[in-house]
Amino acid sequence: MYDQQPCTYEDAARDVLGLADHLGIGRFVFVGEGQGAVVALRTALLAPDRVRVLALIGPTADAALDGENDALVAAMDIWCTQGPTPEIFEPAAQRATASAQAATELMARWRASAWRDYRAAANALATRPRFVEQPPKITCPTLVVHSTRGIFVPMFLGKEVADNVSGPSRFVPIETGQHAITFAFDPRVAAEILAWLPGIEDRTE
Repeated sequence: MYDQQPCTYEDAARDVLGLADHLGIGRFVFVGEGQGAVVALRTALLAPDRVRVLALIGPTADAALDGENDALVAAMDIWCTQGPTPEIFEPAAQRATASAQAATELMARWRASAWRDYRAAANALATRPRFVEQPPKITCPTLVVHSTRGIFVPMFLGKEVADNVSGPSRFVPIETGQHAITFAFDPRVAAEILAWLPGIEDRTE
């Protein structure tokens, strides 16, 4: 249950581990996109014995850039007072999904959500600390797939993660036509992950 209290991505990582415990899952593969990829990194650092493999889409171990925070503050000022208004957030829903129907459904979920309570989660995103010195502690196999045209999380930040983990890693840049929010739905992303995982999992059993 979301308690609307200030939180960090380390808190989110602890929640992941708590959920895994509740479900009876010991070691697991963590696939994360965007800020989910940051949570995945934090989880691997917090419990290296639990995370077998990381597959990260557009990750960063850096603090939020000024442009990212400016956009976030402006968006949340509207979101938390007026809600996800179509004129502002419908384009974002279209970029975040693979079809017009999916965008419409996402907008409906956003409108039905507790949108007034998003500020604490947005603050966790905006105030996340830089931890680029910590990925060398990660020894599990790591795949990083990153858009070549990411605006808020540029490609060099994903490359930095792939280069700095100590375990075997692979970095895959994918040319995308728009901002990175779309590229999780690019079939090439899933193809890269699904092609990579079986061979890695065989070596981590």
